[in-house]
Amino acid sequence: MIQSSRKFDLIVFGSAGFAGKVAAQYFARNVSGKVRWAVAGRSRDKMDRLKEVLRPFQSQPAEYVIVDHADGEGVHNLISQTRVAINYAGPFGRSGENIVAACAKLGTHYLDITGEPLWVERMIEKYAPQASASGAILIPFSGFDSVPSDLGAWWVVELAREKDALRPVTKVVSLFSVRGGINGGTYETMLDMLALSNDDQQRLRNLSLLVPKDARVKFNYPEVKKPVWVPAAGVTAPPFFMEPINSKVVYRSQALRLGKTAGDQGSFQYVELMRLSKGASAAKAWAYVAGAAAFYRVGRNPWVLKLLKKFGVKSGQGPSPDVQENGFFRAQFYAYSGKELVSQFEMSYPGDPGNKATAVLSCESALCLVENADAFSSLKGGFWTPSTALGLILYARLAKAGVQFSV
Repeated sequence: MIQSSRKFDLIVFGSAGFAGKVAAQYFARNVSGKVRWAVAGRSRDKMDRLKEVLRPFQSQPAEYVIVDHADGEGVHNLISQTRVAINYAGPFGRSGENIVAACAKLGTHYLDITGEPLWVERMIEKYAPQASASGAILIPFSGFDSVPSDLGAWWVVELAREKDALRPVTKVVSLFSVRGGINGGTYETMLDMLALSNDDQQRLRNLSLLVPKDARVKFNYPEVKKPVWVPAAGVTAPPFFMEPINSKVVYRSQALRLGKTAGDQGSFQYVELMRLSKGASAAKAWAYVAGAAAFYRVGRNPWVLKLLKKFGVKSGQGPSPDVQENGFFRAQFYAYSGKELVSQFEMSYPGDPGNKATAVLSCESALCLVENADAFSSLKGGFWTPSTALGLILYARLAKAGVQFSV
């Protein structure tokens, strides 16, 4: 179990990378003086530069630690000193396993901002038993992938149940509007996903990929590949480009809530769409789908991948402060029972989704386990999702942090 006598309350891994640096600044602005936190990174030069970035803030890290994520022993020793660890160093499939393994073994709570379902599936298979035994709460997908989708899909269903608990929600449709930039870690993760084998690409299409193997509920709906008319919003919208990630998390949450003996309740469907520019026609939605399919086919060509790697966003790079400040996301959720709309819900944030918003979402998720630790004392160790682990406490923290919610 977590030891209250550990040296740190929180360690931020990957803090010298682009997303990690944004997150470290968020922690430096917002954690109380009672929180003992540290930052960890692989490059001494980058950590020295991070120290200068964080110097003006009131809350300073207790230590700046140099550790290579490939150094299993070094990671293990550092994880043994903290109650909570959060990792920003992607792609996670390349260097994230040692941190997960150490947390699962040592009972250290863990979060990350991964958008790699196949990697998370492997981590669950390898380390869930250890996490269960140690009491470690592990919550991947704690950034823009996939807190808005997971929290929004859960809450819109809760709103419907408040109206009529006996009427089942059979479908949730989400509609995302986004504006922002991309950082090097996210870009490299995208290229890694394009380079997946045909078999892995096929597995990624399985909606039940992250549903617990012993769950009786399965979700076998066909993949949404074409634009969908959303009457409640009055738009025809294409699939959201993050749907292959977010849908897996939503379905895992649904299965975790139903449990192992829920019976056949797999009629729940989650559809995630993207609102194009204001006034965009159905023709533009179809053009978007065609363009995305063409990019996918061309992007999987090895020569094209080499060019994308050579000329694309590099590790440590990301959008300018202006892009981060002027970006936003807006997510609308519609719950249906059969064909009838029974509830709707919206969440939004005025900041670049992949960087500024991800910092708010992930940092507040971690602070749930740091500053509200007593609320999770009865939560069993294992791999959870943001909504199933953190639920209302995360909702309240995000609302206080500037995420806007409306019914």
